This record gives sequence, C-alpha cells and structure tokens, in this order.
Amino acid sequence: MIQGSLRAWRMPRGRRSRSRLGEYAAQARGLGAAAPALVTREQGPALGSRLGALALLVGSLWLLLALLSDSRFRVHQVQVEGAGLVEQADVERALSDLSVRRAILSPSGGISIFGVRAHELEARLLQEYGCLDEAVVQCRLPNRVHVSLREREDLLVWHSGDRYWWVDRDGAVLGRASHPGDLVAVHDVTGWKPSPAGYVEGVPWRLARELVAASPDIRVLEYRPDQGLVVYVTERGWPVYLGHQGDGALKLALLRSLVAQLLDAGMDVDYIDLRNDRVPTVGRHSAGS
Repeated sequence: MIQGSLRAWRMPRGRRSRSRLGEYAAQARGLGAAAPALVTREQGPALGSRLGALALLVGSLWLLLALLSDSRFRVHQVQVEGAGLVEQADVERALSDLSVRRAILSPSGGISIFGVRAHELEARLLQEYGCLDEAVVQCRLPNRVHVSLREREDLLVWHSGDRYWWVDRDGAVLGRASHPGDLVAVHDVTGWKPSPAGYVEGVPWRLARELVAASPDIRVLEYRPDQGLVVYVTERGWPVYLGHQGDGALKLALLRSLVAQLLDAGMDVDYIDLRNDRVPTVGRHSAGS
C-alpha cells in the first residue's frame, strides 16, 4: 500500500517534468526562428546612419572645394609691417612655398585665404630669418594676409667672400643674409672664417659695438687676425689698426686728435696703429716714394 502510493505520487511529477521540457524546447525553437528577424531590424537604422554620414562628408567636401575655388577668397594682398632686413618678396615666397607643400592652392589659381596656416608661416619665417625676434601672421577676410615682424636689435653682419651672416652682439651666428642692409658689416679680409657655424670666434665684437656707438658713421669694419679691427680714414684712405681690445670710444677720440695733427702738418702716412692706445704708432711713407 505504501509503495503503491509512492508510485502514484511520483508518476504525475515525472509527466509534469517532461511537459515542461517540451515547453522549453518549443520556446527555444521559437526564439531561434525569431532571431534573424531581430538582426534584420537592427541593420536598418545602422545602414541609414552610414548613408547619412556619407552624405554629410560629401557635402562638406563640396563646400570646401567651393570655398577654395571662389576667386573672392584668393589672397590678393600680403601686407608686411616692420620689415627692414626681411623683404616683402621673402615673406611672399615663404607663403607660396608652404601653399605648394600643403596643397592649399586654389584650383582656379592663387592661394586660398582658408588654406593659409598662420602658425606654420610664423614658424617658417622665424626659422629661416635669424634676424627676426617675432613674427605675427593674421588672415583677414576676404583676401588679405597681414604679417607683422619685429627684428632683433644690436645685430651685426659677418661678411666673408660674397656671403653674409647675421650675428648677434656676441658673435653668435643667426643665419645667412642676402645683403647687409643698414647693419654694420665686419668684413673678413683674409678669408679667416668663410663659412662660420655657431659662433665667429676671435673677433672683438664688444669693441666693434663700442666703435659703432661712438661713431655711427662707421658702417664697415675690416677684420684681420693680426691687426684686429681696421677702419679707413681721410680721403687718402689711411688704414687704422684698432686691435682686439681696449675702449672703443677712447680709441676713436685719440684717432680724431691724431688725424687732425697729421693733416695740419701736411703729412701722409701708410697706416696708424692704435692696437696699444697708450703708445700709438704712425707708419710714414719713406722718402722719395
């Protein structure tokens, strides 16, 4: 009786378990059948988003091309302010070179104002022209580029052969120059430093600055390793050896006094040596020369 009761109690439990398994299997099959439809519904919005992004990209490219090709926005004027050593043509050449390298030329010719990268042009000018202390580039619609330059102070020029270099007050080389401009040039007579790099050693730059400050009329100084700095005075072109050291203002004051005495005496000389300003020497023409 007890065993029969147990059998009767277990059997319904087994049937219920198989029934539930069947239901789970059916649900699983139903889910499996519905999965493709679910994926299909997700692909629709994604495809639409991609098409929208592509359309936006195409529209942006078309707008950019339209702006680049519009003649109203081609650079018609480059204004350069504060230039003395750097010329207008130098700035325009740097702008054109960057435009070609960066492909910012307008398809219809010229340079598009929208393609001018002010910071790149500033860096290019400062790198190429060591005489510059600051460069500021501004693009002004519709077609103007304004460049403001500030050049270094106390610059000199080292001149050797047919080449020039900008140097600072201590003789550090700042870069090649195409011409001396209004700067005082120190001429390398003997070809002592034809291609200076970094620093022009041996030249008494402090003495050169003092001489120029004491006499702004001095625009050219010669340099010779033995005689130091050399200037020429009077219409006869007397060479004056100023040496490598000493007080520039004192040497010039002594030179003016000495030249006045020589001219008053009607004398002609080969040279005046002020390397030792305490004992100046005058080289005179020999008799009958």
